[in-house]
Amino acid sequence: MPQPVCPYCGSDVWLVSSSSLKSDRAGLTYICSRFPDCDARVNCHPGSIKPMGSLGDPQLRRWREKAHKKFDQLWQSGSMSRRQAYCWLAQAMNLPESETHFAQFNQQQCQQAIDLTTVYQRKSYNIAVKHIHTG
Repeated sequence: MPQPVCPYCGSDVWLVSSSSLKSDRAGLTYICSRFPDCDARVNCHPGSIKPMGSLGDPQLRRWREKAHKKFDQLWQSGSMSRRQAYCWLAQAMNLPESETHFAQFNQQQCQQAIDLTTVYQRKSYNIAVKHIHTG
C-alpha cells in the first residue's frame, strides 16, 4: 500500500495519538508530517487505524462540522431515523450511500448538504404550519 500524502502540501502523513494533538477525542488521527505548519488531519474510526474520511485543513474541518451539525438536526428531531436521514441525503446529493459521509465531503459538498437540509426543514415546517391552520 502506498504511503498516503497530504492533499494540501504533498508531504507524508503520520498516524498519531489524538491526545498528542490536545484533542478531547480518544483514538488515532492521521496528520500531515508538516504539522503544525500544515494542519491537515482526519480522525480514525474508534479502535482502528481506518480513517473516517479524507484529510482536511482547519477551514474544511469547520465546514464539515457545520454541515454535520445542521444535518444531525433532521434525525435528532425525531422526524426520521439516522439511517433514513443518510439515505435521503445520499439521494438528494446524487451520491452512493457509501460516499455520503461528512468526513469525505469537500467544501462544496458541505455547502450543498447545508442548503438541502435547510430547504427540507423549511418545507417540513411549512407543512406543519399549514396542517395546524387547516386541521
